[in-house]
Amino acid sequence: MATFILFMMMQKRSKIRDILNNIKGEKIMFSGSRSLAIAIAINFVFTGSALAVGSGAIRVELPDAEGLAMGSAFVGEADNAAAVYYNPAGLTQIEGSEFRQGMSFLQTRNSFTNTSGQEASMNRQSFWIPSMFIASDFGLEKLTFGFGGTSYFGLGTAWNEDGLTRYDATKSDINNRDAMLAAGYQVNEKLSLGLGIDYEHSTANKSKRLEQTGDPDGTYQLKGTAQGCGYRLSALYKLSEKHQFGLQYRSSMQEKYRGMVYLDDLAGVNAALIGATAFSLPVTVESELPQSVVLGYSFKPNEKWTFNFDVEWMDWSSIEQERLVYKDNITSNQSLVLNNGNPAARDWNGAMSAGIGGEYKWSDRLRLRGGYFFHQEVIPNATFQSSLPDANSHSLTTGFGYDIKENMTLDLTYCGMFFEDREASSGLVSGTIDGTYKNFTNIVSMSLGLKF
Repeated sequence: MATFILFMMMQKRSKIRDILNNIKGEKIMFSGSRSLAIAIAINFVFTGSALAVGSGAIRVELPDAEGLAMGSAFVGEADNAAAVYYNPAGLTQIEGSEFRQGMSFLQTRNSFTNTSGQEASMNRQSFWIPSMFIASDFGLEKLTFGFGGTSYFGLGTAWNEDGLTRYDATKSDINNRDAMLAAGYQVNEKLSLGLGIDYEHSTANKSKRLEQTGDPDGTYQLKGTAQGCGYRLSALYKLSEKHQFGLQYRSSMQEKYRGMVYLDDLAGVNAALIGATAFSLPVTVESELPQSVVLGYSFKPNEKWTFNFDVEWMDWSSIEQERLVYKDNITSNQSLVLNNGNPAARDWNGAMSAGIGGEYKWSDRLRLRGGYFFHQEVIPNATFQSSLPDANSHSLTTGFGYDIKENMTLDLTYCGMFFEDREASSGLVSGTIDGTYKNFTNIVSMSLGLKF
């Protein structure tokens, strides 16, 4: 299927170039194929990690500004190229070809107050999350194909190196780059089916301090990379002109991180057990990203209004533990340091999320949007981590879509995520991470769409 799509894109290349060259009557000095290559590079080179903004845990869901403005409820509508992500069956609603390039900016504010009343603030984090989708029916009657790139899993937290949580976590990054190949097939006027193939490349970097009684702290760092593949099955059912339903199943993804563990600035007992003041060795860590099911409903009572509702279940119980396997043999003394707390229980819970949104057609060119979505916390109290201060969240969204030209649309969205205070009392790490965690996240998302 990938070969066929590439061939058809080459046939369309001259048409894409003509459209790009005539935007605002100005000539653009590179070809359509080079433009596409640049868009792909933006997504897979410059994608940044981000604190979880999806249904708890490490979920990041910012594929498109239009969908976000509708309270992230877009599975039942899925009528633009971002259907590659939301619901591949929705691709059959696209006539001709469509290209969308998006960028989201996140800024998080986190603070922690321990049980003794001491306060600490996480270093303010800012992230850029790009997205890109292209879809085309290639002149076919029932089949539409699509390709996309974004990041929908990630993590980025940074506590002070000498802060209250330093023996549990200082800096933690998980950076995923995801590519999607999808197709939608129109069975009849009411029913369409979709298939998506997902590939993700992940890098992880986690750091913490090592307590060394009577000596300065040591440093622990884990770095690794992994790949994973999965699939999505979806359907879109048009009950009538006013009512439409969408359903998508996303499979789990098996990951195996391969990397290194680094120990530095060792002293005292730790240095004696390891046999050096600095030490490193290869390691592997297996993980499984969760499967999920989402049901969406879109209601269009008239030409002016559209209302969407989504509900999703995500099986985060796939994260049972974090177990490091060392590729080289280690001594029993070294094991006392390296396997302290290894394996680490996680025992995450399945989570529900729900979103609702509306759109009002103000004029022929302008559409106003707003929404709300809720995400349930995933991490139980017994295995809470300061590297991921997960909590229930409530988010409000507002935005608009504006047709710059007949074939060009700008979508802009703001989202404020309000996390409930998280009271942690796991008793882990000598109680140093117990206390109250607060979090608020600002998100601005923009997408530019071209139809040709």
